[in-house]
Amino acid sequence: MTNLGKAGSKYDFLNDLADVFEATKKALAVLPRASVVAESVGAEGGKDWLLEAVDVTALLRFKDDVIIRSRQEGTDVVVDVRSASRLGKGDLGKNAARIREYLAALQKELSL
Repeated sequence: MTNLGKAGSKYDFLNDLADVFEATKKALAVLPRASVVAESVGAEGGKDWLLEAVDVTALLRFKDDVIIRSRQEGTDVVVDVRSASRLGKGDLGKNAARIREYLAALQKELSL
């Protein structure tokens, strides 16, 4: 498991790529104001499975972008999650909190 910092995180899973991708979609339910805007299976020459969403902050209704990339690397499936605010320079820790909340839901979805 590798942490890429507060704006993005990367984790390895031993599940099947298709199962992990389905779990990434189900885990988005933990973000009640998020909606999927794009989904692509086999992007980047068939290696990356992408899920793109927009999450709206509760207080000021800012739109933040969330990108979840799943990729087969050997026997592991690597999931890379990124969250970024569209406006402003700071996010008061919201993007990091969103990623932690999402990854906890993904791990639960995969029964880890």
